[in-house]
Amino acid sequence: MKHINKFFLILVLLFTSVFKPINASAKIVEGQALNSYLDKITKENFQKYKLPSLCMIVVKDGKIIYKNALGYADVKNKIKADVNSSVYRIGSTSKLFTETAIMQLYEQGKIDLKEDANKYLGDIKIQNKFAKKVTVENLLTHTSGIDEATLPYTAAKTKADIISLSEYLKKHQPVVTSEPGKVCLYRNIGLDLLGHIIENVSGMKYEDYIQKNIFNILGMKNSKVSLPLNNMTKNYDSLTKTGYVYYNDSPAGGINSTPLDISKFMMAHLQNGVYKNNKILNEGTAKLMHEHHFSNDKNLCGIGYGFWEKNINGKRIISHEGALSVGYFDDMLLDTEDNLGVYIVSNNLTSAAPAINDIENAFFNKYYSSSKLKKYSESKISDKEAYKYVGTYRLYQDNAKGNILKFINLLGSIDENEDVQIEYNKSKNSLIYHGTSHMKKKEDTKLIKVSNNLFRRADNNELVAFREENNKIKYIFLNNRPFDNFERVNFKDNYKLSLAIIIVAMLFFMFQIVKNVFIGFKKLIKGKGIFKNSEISVIRIFKVLVFAISLLNIGALFEILYWMMSFDMYYSVPWYIKAAPIIFIISTILVIGSSVAFILVIKREKTKLSYKILNSISILVMYAFVFFIFNWNLIGFRY
Repeated sequence: MKHINKFFLILVLLFTSVFKPINASAKIVEGQALNSYLDKITKENFQKYKLPSLCMIVVKDGKIIYKNALGYADVKNKIKADVNSSVYRIGSTSKLFTETAIMQLYEQGKIDLKEDANKYLGDIKIQNKFAKKVTVENLLTHTSGIDEATLPYTAAKTKADIISLSEYLKKHQPVVTSEPGKVCLYRNIGLDLLGHIIENVSGMKYEDYIQKNIFNILGMKNSKVSLPLNNMTKNYDSLTKTGYVYYNDSPAGGINSTPLDISKFMMAHLQNGVYKNNKILNEGTAKLMHEHHFSNDKNLCGIGYGFWEKNINGKRIISHEGALSVGYFDDMLLDTEDNLGVYIVSNNLTSAAPAINDIENAFFNKYYSSSKLKKYSESKISDKEAYKYVGTYRLYQDNAKGNILKFINLLGSIDENEDVQIEYNKSKNSLIYHGTSHMKKKEDTKLIKVSNNLFRRADNNELVAFREENNKIKYIFLNNRPFDNFERVNFKDNYKLSLAIIIVAMLFFMFQIVKNVFIGFKKLIKGKGIFKNSEISVIRIFKVLVFAISLLNIGALFEILYWMMSFDMYYSVPWYIKAAPIIFIISTILVIGSSVAFILVIKREKTKLSYKILNSISILVMYAFVFFIFNWNLIGFRY
């Protein structure tokens, strides 16, 4: 794959538009003027980004005011895309259906949102070492602190291979790694837990519940959970070349639907739970779902019960994006004040994301009038204060701390490092932000202090907030990306250091293997035999241990990399992957043994200074690798 980290993300690339926070008022014009303008910008971006297809639908006041489909649902067979009938995989936008179902059960009195989620999970229990319980509300607002699940068993090769939600969660026992209610951290497994709650409370399978209580009520006749329908669009993307993929974690991203069906769901939410006299939520419940419930900083956008907030030209918009690595991207935007909804989707991922972003920018900048940038007060920053912000901060969205995803994201950083770097230019008395946008573009801009731990970007006026813990800066939060939080990186998790260790160690191990194989082969050619007349000594024992360590580590790493680069990573955990941690444990024991043997060599044998120096370095490299495999969860890792 071109980008190794992208390959491993099931639900990835949650793109947001960057809009200036300024006063705005809607001036939506229906009819030909609107149609002509949207026809123009959709066609321009469809052609610019060379998409297979692009569909856009706009609703207002309970009716569709614009719809358009460009390109092909199936390029090879020249089947044109159609807003009414072309079925797309909507990825993480599926989460809104799961969250709507939870709110239905809440208004029926079957769920208390403030209650411990374990009460409703039955045979699945959240492992939580913190005093604060993980509530249903925490799952709705992505503030549970649960570590992201790994990829195995996320997908199934055939319909017959699909496993139940309960089985899936048993293979991915939820573990809390940060204090609940503390930060908003986007998590797929949190939505899968909500899906399991729906099953336990309602007594129905998740897919049956969604079909009966949302799809059927709204007349969404071309929508299905997990299973393909007629008129499925073909996926076109550079990340993967595959046919239909079945997912076992449907509550997080398993719905297939048409733009027309999605418009009905949008109108129901814009009309507080009702579409054409068909109700999916009571008015009070719908409003509660849309309200602000959490933000990482009081000055920034946050999240309702599932809907993300955006500030678009001074307007509060609630939204959700969906992305699948098999090649789909979509975005839903709702303006509850003006009863306006926008939905755009494509059967492509990497090119569709910036295309959809550009269309949204053009649409809202035209129909939401703007005046000037919002002015913030500015404060000077002292050298002492500035240096407390300096450091590296890591995004833990689609990442994990306690399982093998940590190692996978390390490898992904070789090609695509999304860490944020904060530097201080003392001569200019300026903090400098170095990051990567969701459009994968490098960003370098000055941060101007607004108030304590609050700054604005010089390039687009967006707010950036820092959070302090135990008198040290720990987090960075961005305004229009409430689902992202960047946590200060510890020295041991530094990507450059870790990559240097694994590269040096791999070269060392391979050298040891090649050297010993060459020596053995040379002996065979001379007819001496590999072990013939070999004197057993401490030096020889040390050499054999280093060779064995090298062989074990290279073998185990090869097993893991092979698994990662194959589709088997999504479907299962084969025997050789289960063996890899055991091999690393054996190797670690042998490293300890080799260091003991080396000490004995120094004490008992006459060796040259060069021998002592070179093998001291060898011992150091082997222990550095032991540190590496422990730190990046390759020993005893969760699958």
